Amino acid sequence: LPGRDWIMASQTVPFADDGTVTRHGPAPRRYPPAATIATASGIARRTHPRCPVPLEPRFGLFMSQASKSWPQVRDEFVMADELGFDHAWLVDHLLDTDGPPELPCLEAWTLLGALATQTSRVRLGVLVSSNTFRNPALLAKEAVTVDHVSGGRLILGIGTGWHADEHRRYGFDLPMPVERVDRLEEAVEI
Repeated sequence: LPGRDWIMASQTVPFADDGTVTRHGPAPRRYPPAATIATASGIARRTHPRCPVPLEPRFGLFMSQASKSWPQVRDEFVMADELGFDHAWLVDHLLDTDGPPELPCLEAWTLLGALATQTSRVRLGVLVSSNTFRNPALLAKEAVTVDHVSGGRLILGIGTGWHADEHRRYGFDLPMPVERVDRLEEAVEI
């Protein structure tokens, strides 16, 4: 969509001069060669025929909310906003997956809405929303709400879910990987 940045971390890869993209997994995909354009400031920027906007580096922060209080998370995001970072991310975990599960972990989408009211420029997102925690229609509603509250600064990321202990503790079903991938495909269509 024009004017929107859509990020899929698994597909954000650099273009080689000949248009080849190096990836792990299947054979490399071929894209038309990149072009270089001159800007008013004289700085050359790379563009790509499939992306009408000049490709510029963007810098973001992954700032987990695990084991942090609301004031601490708020202060970190406000600082990211003030320092000029392009985007900042929460995690979609209901417990601390790197430490003892008894440690606090604020819920990501509720927290993201609150952070949207405390920041003014930085793009916001959850890296990534677990498709096993919410019905896809509910996630879409949450995303639209945060996008409105933030003035259009939301970046939506969605994944299959993976942390077995977290799912067990909160009573969520964690299907086999093939079913999770099928559900993710359906959720993206919705």
